[in-house]
Amino acid sequence: LSRLLKIFLTAVTFTGLYGIWQRIIGIPIDPTTVDTSINIGMQGRVYSTMHDSNTYAEILLLSLPFYAAVILNSKTFTGKLCYGLMAVPVLLALIFTGTRSAWIAFAIAVFVFLFFKNRKLIPLIIIAAVAAFPFLPLISPSFYNRITTIWNPNDTSIGYRGLIYRTVKPMLEDNWFTGVGLGSDAFMQICSRYPLYTNGVVPPHSHNLFLEIWLEAGIISILSFVWFMARMVKKCMITIFEKTDKELNHILMSGVAAMAGISVMGLAEYVWFEGRVMLFFWAVAGFILAALGIAAKEHRLDRTIG
Repeated sequence: LSRLLKIFLTAVTFTGLYGIWQRIIGIPIDPTTVDTSINIGMQGRVYSTMHDSNTYAEILLLSLPFYAAVILNSKTFTGKLCYGLMAVPVLLALIFTGTRSAWIAFAIAVFVFLFFKNRKLIPLIIIAAVAAFPFLPLISPSFYNRITTIWNPNDTSIGYRGLIYRTVKPMLEDNWFTGVGLGSDAFMQICSRYPLYTNGVVPPHSHNLFLEIWLEAGIISILSFVWFMARMVKKCMITIFEKTDKELNHILMSGVAAMAGISVMGLAEYVWFEGRVMLFFWAVAGFILAALGIAAKEHRLDRTIG
């Protein structure tokens, strides 16, 4: 499992390096993804090997917490340094995507990881972040402006999501039990029958993971998904607090942090719209379930020996 994680993170690191290269050579700003009227001085958003910045940010969000696990599990200083340096281009690439929901989600993921690892550090990080925020305009004005647009009511991307929710509300009211069918084609076909508040354009999805699962597959589907996530997190917490194995615990902490981050981002984005992100999501779930299985086996073995 550890070897597989290292291969996984090595591949993600290469995408981060390519993302930094994109930033260096420059990317034209896409006006369909950035409101240029309020994002003054912002450069083009990095997307690396993906076709979209938000999609790439989702990949990075699912991957970054596992660097902490690999660093902590490394036996030598050289190993810790190596994987620490590998995490740097990935973290920078996440910043360069300009995806605000991913930034917020990553902060949540960090807090979740620290809650399990050392919750005493959480107040210190909050104080440090608050103290450093006034200096952010001096370090990166475009990054500072992008963050402040989160609270700007004139931001078109935030307003557009509100219009989408207004459009899909009657769809959910009519199809809450069975859903409208899987995939964006079925969603768009049914959505086109309702009043469109999105300037007459049929949206490909609802911009919300949980809402989209409910819309596409009905109430049983969303309840099953929430149950699966809650049960998986519960088992992770039990295993972590039992302190069966430190290395496995680090993997479980990272997995829960990644799932917490992507779930938060899923409140503003339909993170399964791109098939590769869905693959990453279930790969992370696979890492967690594998670690839980190994921990359960070791725990039973310890009890037998004891």
